Amino acid sequence: MVTITRKRSLQDVRETAGAFRKLSQTNAVSGSSFPIMNAVEKYDEIHCQLLNENVFEVVDDADMPLALGAVDTKSGLIILPERTYEGAVKELAEDRFTVAHELGHHLLAHREQFLLRRTGYVQISEDMCPEYQADCFACEVLLDIEYVRKNLRRLGTLVIASRFGIPYSKLIEHIERLRINGDLPAVQMELIY
Repeated sequence: MVTITRKRSLQDVRETAGAFRKLSQTNAVSGSSFPIMNAVEKYDEIHCQLLNENVFEVVDDADMPLALGAVDTKSGLIILPERTYEGAVKELAEDRFTVAHELGHHLLAHREQFLLRRTGYVQISEDMCPEYQADCFACEVLLDIEYVRKNLRRLGTLVIASRFGIPYSKLIEHIERLRINGDLPAVQMELIY
C-alpha cells in the first residue's frame, strides 16, 4: 500500500508553515530554534477555544511502543507518546522534528488518504507523498530559511542543525530540496561518517 495526497509544492508547504508561525504568535529570534512545543500548545489552546477539541494528546509510552508520533487520519488529532512529548519539551532534535512532522500532517489535512494498492515498482512523485510533505513542513517551521541561506556556507551543516534543533539527516534532505527548488545555490557540505 502506498499513500498519496493532493500535490503540494515546497512553496505551498512553506506558506502553511509561515501561517502557523504567525498564528501561534511565537516568533523565534533569527538564528535560534523555533519553540515548537510552545507554539503547538498555544495552537491547541486556540483550537480548543474555537472548536472545543484538542489538537494533540499525550498517551502512555506503552500505547505506542514503536511509534514516535501519529495523526488520527479521521480527526486530525496528533497523538504523542510521553517520551516524544517530554523530549520535545527538553528541546531534543528528533522529538522536536517528530512533533513538527505530525503537526504538518494535521495542518496539511492528511486525512483519509487514498491508499493505492500496487504491484511491482510504482514511482509516486514526492510532492504527492504525505510523509515527504510533512517532512518539508517540519523543516520549514523549525528552520529560519533566510538565516540558513545567509550562513550555511560560513557555519556548515552541523552548526545549523544544532542551532535549530533539527536532526542532521533531515537538514541535509531539506538543503537538497532547497537547492533543487532554487532557494539555495549548490553548496559543498561536510559529511559525517
